[in-house]
Amino acid sequence: MSRPANLLGEWLCAGAVALLALLLRALPFTNVFHAGQVVFAPADAMYHVRRSYYTFANWPGVLLSDPYINYPDGAPVPWSPLPDVIAGTIAAAFAGGDAGFERILAWWPAFVGALGALPIYWIARTFASRGVAVLAGGIYALLPISVAYGRVGNPDHHVSAAAVGACLLLVCAKLLVAAPTPGSGESGNAGEESPGWVSARLARLAIGLAVVRAALLLTWHGSLLYIGIAEALLLLSAALTGRREVHAVHALSSLGTLAILLPILAVLPTPLLGLYSSIALSRLHVIAVAAGGVVAFAGWWRARSVASGGDRSGPLARVAMLVGVGVVFLLAVFALPGPREGIEPALRFLTMTDAAGSSTVEQFALFPIFGRSRAAATVNSWGGFAYLIPLAPVALIVWGRRIEPALRPAVWLVAAWAGVFGILALTQLRYGNDVAAAACVGFAIGGEQLRAALARRVPQAVAVLAVAVLVFGLLRPVIVNLYFPWARRAAIALTAGPGEPGPRLNTVGWSLHRFLVAVRAVTPETSGYATPNERPEYGIVSHANLGHALQWVARRATPTDPFWEYIGPENWDRAFGLLAAPSEREAVRLSRELNARYVAVSPSPESDLLAHQLFYADGLRRGRQPALRHFRLVTEGPRGGRPIQRLYEGAGEAPKITVPYKLFEIVPGARLEIAAAAGSIVEASLGVRTPAKREFVFRTVTRADADGIARLHVPYANPSPTASGRSGSRADRYEVRTDPHWEIRVAGEPAGRIVVSEEEIVSGAVIAR
Repeated sequence: MSRPANLLGEWLCAGAVALLALLLRALPFTNVFHAGQVVFAPADAMYHVRRSYYTFANWPGVLLSDPYINYPDGAPVPWSPLPDVIAGTIAAAFAGGDAGFERILAWWPAFVGALGALPIYWIARTFASRGVAVLAGGIYALLPISVAYGRVGNPDHHVSAAAVGACLLLVCAKLLVAAPTPGSGESGNAGEESPGWVSARLARLAIGLAVVRAALLLTWHGSLLYIGIAEALLLLSAALTGRREVHAVHALSSLGTLAILLPILAVLPTPLLGLYSSIALSRLHVIAVAAGGVVAFAGWWRARSVASGGDRSGPLARVAMLVGVGVVFLLAVFALPGPREGIEPALRFLTMTDAAGSSTVEQFALFPIFGRSRAAATVNSWGGFAYLIPLAPVALIVWGRRIEPALRPAVWLVAAWAGVFGILALTQLRYGNDVAAAACVGFAIGGEQLRAALARRVPQAVAVLAVAVLVFGLLRPVIVNLYFPWARRAAIALTAGPGEPGPRLNTVGWSLHRFLVAVRAVTPETSGYATPNERPEYGIVSHANLGHALQWVARRATPTDPFWEYIGPENWDRAFGLLAAPSEREAVRLSRELNARYVAVSPSPESDLLAHQLFYADGLRRGRQPALRHFRLVTEGPRGGRPIQRLYEGAGEAPKITVPYKLFEIVPGARLEIAAAAGSIVEASLGVRTPAKREFVFRTVTRADADGIARLHVPYANPSPTASGRSGSRADRYEVRTDPHWEIRVAGEPAGRIVVSEEEIVSGAVIAR
């Protein structure tokens, strides 16, 4: 077969696995495109949409500091900007408006996830047959953890990090294959040692490595882990095999990455936690790249200088020299307080000793070890392949011993990658997405070894079929319980006629989206969402899990979000202090410090005293807690919806609820002064009807003082206007309604009615009767 025809066949196979990956990631589109709206995955994905929207609206602008996070102070955005800038740029080029923007952002992760199949195919193809490469790409296409991160509607940075990380692994493997073996004469004249510098092909790989490394750094702030592993494995491979050209390419590519990175860092704001932050792109990342380049250059220089005939020292001596240079470099750097303090948060994150580690689902263990795993995490993330993760590097090592020596370093590199990230994947779910590329290659290699063993006893077709049945058997729980339901809903939606209702949707994401649409409708618009140099007029306090969702769908600022306390510990503490405030006075004080006008609540533990009283009692008297005087329900819903807590451990044990979310406004409230006999009990009550078709009576009670005056504080007006001030708009369907007057009772007997206007509520007026 001619070379062009063979290359075409390769790309057709690679394209086929990418297409399979795309189709599977597109299947849950009915969970995303529903009732004319686009429902993005809760949490991180929604902030990526918000950030991409900024570039879309202000192209080529990049949202580097955001007044809508860490409100009221704002903060620099900790995430690396590349995926959001690319997505926003594509939307700016092709979207016709906000609706088009949302459609493009919804499909973005599915296409990025599908493209991630291509480097996986070519990694396997580097040292195995086309069939093995197809199997590796096919397993990746079906692997549930990769599907989850790359599914439609989930534009999280992890899908981009996995795809670019797979490209980094591919370039490193290609480099180890392309670099000549000592004594091969491939780079010089026949029978001579290679000169230790780079050929044109290696120069292209140096450029590729520089660009991919820079792209990874600009994609994920946690890429220090990728970079550290890749740099160490390249250095170790070059030292063990004596391939000096690998050191040369490594050093050159480090210079190239720094040339790309430094100008970008120069225009970025000071990152969170300082210039050497490990939770944002910073000088610490520059140090990591420089360290790899310095050690690689030292390795190349030593190899050139040992002897005119080449480096004759043993592999252990070469490794020891590289380790020594690396240790000296890092000791010199970390002797400085900035880098030393900057790396500490990353170590706490990796060891799950930070605040996020105890409650973030992504940081739970794959198996029930250390008490940190949900029952369904193993099967839902990996299917039966979860139990084969430790075997993936073993299969690659065995394979490397059987193939030609020139290809072994590439196999060992992939095996080491699968081993290191495999250990991390067992301890934290999130790293399953990062090990997927190497693990899928290892699974495919294991499948090929099984096929070869069976083929010695049964016909070839039977052996191939057996491997295929095994793969689908390992994934059967996910296919039956997840992929088939997706496909069924997709078929119903695609075959529904005009005007016919599609499948009913009651997911966590849809419930949250509907509530946040109501929040935006009933609250006043705020400034500075997509325009620079403006700040929002107020914020909304909520649990951090709701933060990014409020910032995107409701387009409101919040002091807390899934950036966790790193984004601003002072406002973080104030917000959670408000939710757990032991008294209303303390809550109001904290709201003023946060410039917060609203509080959004969902099911909460009893320790969150204020949030618990608001959610479960609507601010009414609860136990020893009197009725709240400054908090009024503005909207709630959706009825029968599912709270975001369902995504986290223990959510199924929560009490049954009618609505998952409620929004309260913080108001001065009016003070009613009612004349009554000293010591008599005076009560004011008001009927309240919510958009979720609930009804309750807000009641406040006090005793008349010695002067014969009862002072009652009330937070609701008659009638309750649209909180957004846009009466007659779509907000009407979402707002809370009240009776036309307050009922007053003295000593249990009717004592008249009082009408309280909205102006009197917001001004804290005194109304004497």
